[in-house]
Amino acid sequence: MAFALKYFFTEETAKPIRDIWNHLSQEGFSSFMSDSGSTPGLTLGVFEDALEPELISLAKAFAGKAHPISLQCWGIGSFPTNPAHVFLGIILSRELSQWHALFLRMASGLGMVSSYYLPGCWVPHSTLAIRCKPEDIAAIVKVCLLHETRPAVRVDRVAVVEIGSARLAGSFALPGI
Repeated sequence: MAFALKYFFTEETAKPIRDIWNHLSQEGFSSFMSDSGSTPGLTLGVFEDALEPELISLAKAFAGKAHPISLQCWGIGSFPTNPAHVFLGIILSRELSQWHALFLRMASGLGMVSSYYLPGCWVPHSTLAIRCKPEDIAAIVKVCLLHETRPAVRVDRVAVVEIGSARLAGSFALPGI
C-alpha cells in the first residue's frame, strides 16, 4: 500500500479549492477529489513501501516540530501524465523549502520517498483534478479559471493519506492551532 504525507489546509482557506472540485464534478470532470472525501492540501512525500504505523509516527513527530504556515498559490498547472493531473501550483517559499527538507530528513529511515518529491523534482501543488483524460485538460482549466486560482492558504495539520482511496490514516494538528 502506498501512502502520502500531506500538509492539510484550514477549512476556511481550502474553500476555493473545494469550490473548484465541486464545479468540476458538476461539469462531469474528475469527481474523485470531491467524491472521495479528500481534504485540500499539499503532498510532502509519497511512500510506496513504508508501513502505515511508521508513517503515522513520522507524521505525529513532524507535526510536533512544524508550525502553521501560510502559502501562496501561483495558478493552474498540469502534469503530462495519462491519466492527467491538473493542480494549483504553490510557491516554494524559503519557509516551505525548509519544512520540506526537515520532513525528508525525518523520513530518511522509512524507505525511499518517491523521486517526484525530492529536492529539484518536487513541484509543490494542490490537486484540482486527477485521473482525467488528457484531452479534457483544456476544458478542465477553463472551468478552473471561473474560480480563484491564486488563493492564499494556511496549513494547520499534517496527515497520512492512503494513495488510491484517499483514506485518512492519521491527522495531527500543528502546535498553535
